[in-house]
Amino acid sequence: MIPKIERSSGNSPVQTDSNLPTAMFPSEWVPRTEDMWEGVATPLHAGILLAVLGNLLIAVSLALQKWVHTQIESEDPRQVARGHRFFWVALIGLMAGEIGNFAAFGLASPTVVSPLGAVAVVANAL
Repeated sequence: MIPKIERSSGNSPVQTDSNLPTAMFPSEWVPRTEDMWEGVATPLHAGILLAVLGNLLIAVSLALQKWVHTQIESEDPRQVARGHRFFWVALIGLMAGEIGNFAAFGLASPTVVSPLGAVAVVANAL
């Protein structure tokens, strides 16, 4: 028995036999994007990503601040660090990293986010 397929007003076929699987027709072969990504990016994943990126940004900013202080000390020990433009870049990076780390605590459990602070220690060691 061949099922009867009717055309709707659009181009997709309308199935009239309810015993047929829905994946038989070409419009159903490609998964819908909202179903494909469902459950992949949870708040836990976003929190982990924010914690890692925040801690890496903190580590880079601290290294940049140390470089600024070393450069200033070698040129003129009486010069202040706030006069150097990279000092401000490092300070803003440090604040952005801390904000990302703070936001990570809102998305993921502190028992997950806190150990990720070790990323900053490892990054500083490099």
